[in-house]
Amino acid sequence: MDSRTGCAGISGCVHASPCPAKGSHCTSGLSHPRRPRARGFPHRLPAGVRIAWICPRIKHRHPSNPRVRPSSGPPADTDRRNPACSLLMSVVLNSTRVLTSVPPSEWDAFLKSMPDGHHLQTSLWAGVKEKEGWNAERLVAVNEGRIVVGLQLFHQKVPGGVRVGYVPRGPVLPEHDDALIQALMDPLLQTSGNLHIGYLAVQPPKAGAEFEEALRQRGFLTSPTDSAPTATILIDVQQPDDALLGAMRKSVRRSVRRGLESGLQVRVAGRTDLPAFHALMQGTAERQGFTTWTLEHLQTVWQQFAVSDDIVLLLAEKDGVPVAGELEITFGDTLISKRSGWSGEFAKDHPNELLIWRALQWARERGLKYYDMEGFDRKLALDIQAGKEIPEEDRGNHHWFKFGFGGQVVVLPQNYELVRLPVLGWAHRSLWGRFLTLETRRKLMKRGHELIRPSGALGLIPTRINRLCGRIRLFESPPQSQPSRR
Repeated sequence: MDSRTGCAGISGCVHASPCPAKGSHCTSGLSHPRRPRARGFPHRLPAGVRIAWICPRIKHRHPSNPRVRPSSGPPADTDRRNPACSLLMSVVLNSTRVLTSVPPSEWDAFLKSMPDGHHLQTSLWAGVKEKEGWNAERLVAVNEGRIVVGLQLFHQKVPGGVRVGYVPRGPVLPEHDDALIQALMDPLLQTSGNLHIGYLAVQPPKAGAEFEEALRQRGFLTSPTDSAPTATILIDVQQPDDALLGAMRKSVRRSVRRGLESGLQVRVAGRTDLPAFHALMQGTAERQGFTTWTLEHLQTVWQQFAVSDDIVLLLAEKDGVPVAGELEITFGDTLISKRSGWSGEFAKDHPNELLIWRALQWARERGLKYYDMEGFDRKLALDIQAGKEIPEEDRGNHHWFKFGFGGQVVVLPQNYELVRLPVLGWAHRSLWGRFLTLETRRKLMKRGHELIRPSGALGLIPTRINRLCGRIRLFESPPQSQPSRR
């Protein structure tokens, strides 16, 4: 790059001015002169757009006028409980400055109108995470009263005194404008720095190739852990029943038809059925050796999304007794499979296949377009897209079960991480990434249940393993396995 456009005029830097390093060394390995840290940090955009942000809790000079200070105290709609400052975006368009902290309803409406909007970015999910001790910060830019780009950052202090943060499926914007993406990156890094976040994980949205490049330019590396699924299967539910059945694997299609003839009844359940559904989830987790939500967390999710009627629970019953269940969340034009559970009984009646079939029909009746199975093995997804032959040993797991329903295999952007503390980075790479991976976690849990009867003091060992791995994982629980018929 020409030295006139590089970092502080230094020849050879790959960054556009200003360099995100803002100090001694950037990721290009070049030395940079230290500059005084700006309180209100302006960013240049095309067509006369300039973005800056201020912190209402810290007294400093306003970016547009060094002699004027903002009024004391945060605005009325700013979250005062957050130990760190709530950040506001100031967008300058045609000499008009707008300071905004977007109301939750406006933010959620923006997400639902965007093709890359996701329920993990909503204020509803922020309410769920708040119960677990996570704080949420939103960074938004507004043009003529309309949100043009934004993201939601979750952060929490974990045991050891380190604050971690993650951005699931963000930022969200109408179309992938490279200038807007670049402009949002520096506020994100500045925000995480103000919050003293030592570990930051980001998963770009579904079509976030440009944002991936912006992350790499600023020192982010691909992460061995997942803050959100990196592959999924989307089924077009607008098709008629014959087309849906025709797209399925022959064995799955036969199982659906047997389920319809079995006498199992599928109904839309309510809040009072959550304990029964949680028992099904817990039974599946114990049999297959993975962790699942607690009943309290399940009730919190229901409480948050039931307000807007965006959650549904389907239960398959035999003579009035719950056999299997599916918890789904609606967002935009998609029905998303969040959790499932099975008692292990009546396998010949195929309750799991029947439930998914009913979910597809329910989504179509509500005018939705897609059914998202949320969570699919990335390697298997890449092999399927490449047309490779799938080995027999990979055809007996829950990912292959999901693939049997047809639909489009979608590979999502990988998760990226930025570790600011060298010791933490070493520990994460050597311990978390290589030893306590998701697969190892499942094996530890399963082995613990096989060797130790879950009774008395010894029965607590699998639970302790579960809690240890859950703390190390830090982010969203992995999507629950679709119960197999084993």
